[in-house]
Amino acid sequence: MSNMKVVSRDNPIPLYFQVSQIIENEIKEGTFKPGDLFSTEEELQKRLNVSRSTIRKAIDDLKKRGWLIQQVGKGTFVGSYHLNKTKSLLLSLTEELREKGMEPGTKYLKVFTENPSIEVAEQLNYEKEVHVIKRVRTADGIPLVFITQYLPGYFKIIGEEIGESVYKYLESKNGLHLVESIHVVGAAEADKEIAEALHIKEGEPVVAFTRTTSDQSGRTVIYEKGFGKAGLYEYRLKVTR
Repeated sequence: MSNMKVVSRDNPIPLYFQVSQIIENEIKEGTFKPGDLFSTEEELQKRLNVSRSTIRKAIDDLKKRGWLIQQVGKGTFVGSYHLNKTKSLLLSLTEELREKGMEPGTKYLKVFTENPSIEVAEQLNYEKEVHVIKRVRTADGIPLVFITQYLPGYFKIIGEEIGESVYKYLESKNGLHLVESIHVVGAAEADKEIAEALHIKEGEPVVAFTRTTSDQSGRTVIYEKGFGKAGLYEYRLKVTR
């Protein structure tokens, strides 16, 4: 099925899924480039010789699995970035994206200070004022992850100087060496803020994660809460015995 090129009515696989597999293969092979405006339903209908309803069902399947992205008011775009984590190395998202051959980007939403919630205070083991950084991380311009990062208030944080990587900023400006992180991964539904940040509908499923990162002295110096676009952002763990 991975080499499927044409739709066959003699194939027991549903027509819509044959269509979605053909398009997925074309995206993987580079026929459609990430970020490109995708073909119209009429174009696909003529090329693959199937009904409009079959095309729509295939497109819905591809959207659910992250191969296509609907941007409200703009159209449907190609999105083939399935970012996964298979190494035990502590990497920033910027480093992960570059390892995948993607160009990382950042859209700053807010940088401010506040008194921590009970959750944040417990995770950082710090009850005084904290820095909060809210950002949308992009891959080649496509919104990928909405992240909120909390840092103890004793750090010097200047929003305009942070750049692409908070990790690199802390290491270069505050003399830290980040050595370990703990990830907790789950699922959630996008609230209004997440939906607007990731250009998805409110209530759509997202990959939810938290990450606590410690420095060379064992202090927890970053607590992160992130929400990744389902189908594009995933965690893959390799377990050996």
